[in-house]
Amino acid sequence: MKKILLIRTDRIGDVVLTTPCIEILRTHFPEAHLAMMVQPKTYEIVCDHPHLNEVLVYDKYGENRSWPSSLKFSQHLKQKHFDVAIVLNPSFRNHFLTYLARIPMRIGYHSRKKGSFFLTHTLKNLKGEGKKSEAFYNEDLLQFLEIPPRHSRKLYFHVPIAAQAFVDTLLIKNSIGGPFAVLNVSASSPSKIWPAPSFASLAHWFLTKKKMPIILIGNPDTCNRVSQFLSLPHLNLAETLNLKQLGALLQKTTVFISADTGPVHMAAALGTPTLVIFGRTLAGLGPERWAPLSEKTMTLQKNIGCTPCLADHCQINFDCLKAMNVESVIHAIQQLS
Repeated sequence: MKKILLIRTDRIGDVVLTTPCIEILRTHFPEAHLAMMVQPKTYEIVCDHPHLNEVLVYDKYGENRSWPSSLKFSQHLKQKHFDVAIVLNPSFRNHFLTYLARIPMRIGYHSRKKGSFFLTHTLKNLKGEGKKSEAFYNEDLLQFLEIPPRHSRKLYFHVPIAAQAFVDTLLIKNSIGGPFAVLNVSASSPSKIWPAPSFASLAHWFLTKKKMPIILIGNPDTCNRVSQFLSLPHLNLAETLNLKQLGALLQKTTVFISADTGPVHMAAALGTPTLVIFGRTLAGLGPERWAPLSEKTMTLQKNIGCTPCLADHCQINFDCLKAMNVESVIHAIQQLS
């Protein structure tokens, strides 16, 4: 294999959990040209990966949204003469692009609805069972290259000096010179988000009992809702940092408390003590698959007996998240630290 293309065009956490595969491939193919295809918002995760020779950006929601532009992109891939493409997140577009690019070996998960008939090698998709980490499911696809699973926990996220300097200046400007906590109060779906009053109560504990400054991150709506319940000074950084700057912040954080979302995997890669609050218990959506791969991580989840869990289609207003009381989160934080 002289030229290998990894494809992962979904979210932040998914891409971070793919980084162990990059190192495994480099170990087995030390002279190969390794490339990775991602979307713009995750480019910073792998743009400076030491084992990648190239990062390709496929903007499926912007520049490459239309089929004509995607066809043009496939011709760009074709000119690069890849020997194999490994499609880690199954989608019709990803499968079709590798076919149009005439990549001889096209590896991915079996799903006729998502066009797996465009692939040459497919594996049954068992991710929905949620029996192991997403990172380990990624490794399963490498068996077609005669690489046995390693269950590697070696995540990668590099923080450049410029991002460190930016965050240092930000903290000084806001008079944060000692230990501080970061609360990520947002997520991609409501079935992941701990209620704003609960996050605010936790922030109040940090501010009054631990005497630690609090920084909120997430989307503006959720951060502002939490801020409304807080009467004490705190720093709201809703969507003000790029990924490298966020990584620099997490690297300096004393403790990180978050919903189940991408930055927890960045924190795991950086060795930051992290507590993740999970809601939904549906197989494939819980901590068995999505917990960060770090010894400095704890997860909390409250199973209130919903069978089956309806996740985002919950009919009882996400009572599992409401049942997660602040006291149990504080107890976990004390164990973590």
